[in-house]
Amino acid sequence: KNRLSIEKHPERRSAQLHSCVRDWEADTVIGKQRYSIILTLVERKTRFRVAIKAANKIAQAVTDAICDSLKSY
Repeated sequence: KNRLSIEKHPERRSAQLHSCVRDWEADTVIGKQRYSIILTLVERKTRFRVAIKAANKIAQAVTDAICDSLKSY
């Protein structure tokens, strides 16, 4: 399969250069049968982590889940 280890991901390396709080990195985890969608969000400076469930993998559903989740931060 054509996958890149998270350790070798270009954004991962650049995360060490960020000094601003509220700079978030997002990733999706799709379930084995492609029905469950979990979004992981990591604030790059503090390493604060959030995991949320999205309704589906359509861009608008993912965007809505992220926006709703981060409103309290």
